[in-house]
Amino acid sequence: MAKKVKVVKVKGPVQKQRANVYTMMLIVSFIALSLGSFLLYKELERYEFEYEAPKRPKPPGVAMMITPTGSQYCLAIGNTV
Repeated sequence: MAKKVKVVKVKGPVQKQRANVYTMMLIVSFIALSLGSFLLYKELERYEFEYEAPKRPKPPGVAMMITPTGSQYCLAIGNTV
């Protein structure tokens, strides 16, 4: 037969458990994420929430041709300066 275990109920005031290191880590990480999100919002607000870079004209292309003898020829295509 299994033994019966008596359950003792504590009467009276019970001291509240103190915050441990894991609770403090949770609070610090919440503050860090909140602060990071706020700073990211302020940074994006400076640029009016523009995610893409402005369109710019393409630079002139340069073609390099190497001959079988090893000499190089450079041919500029497009606008040259």
